[in-house]
Amino acid sequence: MGDGFFISSDEANELIDHSSHYGAVIFPFINGQELNDSPGLSPGRLVIYFSDWSLDKCRNYPEALKYLEERVKPERDRIVPRNNMAKQRKDLWWKFTGPTVDLYDSVTTFSRVLVASAVSKYHALAFLPSTYIYSNALNVFAFDDYSHFAVLQSSVHSAWALAQGSKLEDRPRYNVSDCLKRFHFLKG
Repeated sequence: MGDGFFISSDEANELIDHSSHYGAVIFPFINGQELNDSPGLSPGRLVIYFSDWSLDKCRNYPEALKYLEERVKPERDRIVPRNNMAKQRKDLWWKFTGPTVDLYDSVTTFSRVLVASAVSKYHALAFLPSTYIYSNALNVFAFDDYSHFAVLQSSVHSAWALAQGSKLEDRPRYNVSDCLKRFHFLKG
């Protein structure tokens, strides 16, 4: 439901060349496969992201909004609002994701965050810029320090996550509610 938000580098550069303020709504996007497969941890795509802005505020970026009106709105208009999420997607068609604003608000003071693929054979964390937009296939941890990295990447936590998490097919799935929130960090 979000492919229309992706924008090519050429299209992004064209918008930013038109007016540098478009840089405020174009962000690198990374998913679990890119995180696991890219040695440089490079995001493969860019996305137009208006956060939780009202449509009126988005109108300050008319070219980006026009892009979404052409590529996203027609698809969102076809949604049959059978539940709250579907109704929200249809009514708030200019918003890239569901209610993830709390995540991005919680990391604004960080230059980086810890990220791991939610489904992966190996529990491997990496530091990535807090300014990226993250796929729902990633777990983003609001930590920017090596002490949390060491604990979460440890063999103890990996074993805990394997035992407490679920599976997708034959691959372990790290569920934050089961694997992180129930894990007891030692305070010292």
